Amino acid sequence: MLARQGGCCVVWGCTETHGLIEEHSVVFAWTGARADQLMCVAHHKEKTKRDIKAIAKTRRILYKKTQFDKRKKAGGTRIKSRGFDKTRSKKMDGSVTRKER
Repeated sequence: MLARQGGCCVVWGCTETHGLIEEHSVVFAWTGARADQLMCVAHHKEKTKRDIKAIAKTRRILYKKTQFDKRKKAGGTRIKSRGFDKTRSKKMDGSVTRKER
């Protein structure tokens, strides 16, 4: 990356060459992809402030997906109930009678 960018920050006009940070050009790329550009600390902070909502959304999506995967792997899917028998009713004394239609 350093050679591709000419040894300096990716932002046009910036000539900073020290303390460069690996950064993703697209916010959603940090979900597993490798960084694709280098930025100086000042421009990195500026970009992060702009992208804060998108970063939070991506984290929520990832959290929801990983939680669903954990439930799925653990067999945490709900067991479907057969429901209540609608043809019978239970009295207060514990006896069960058929409902009249």
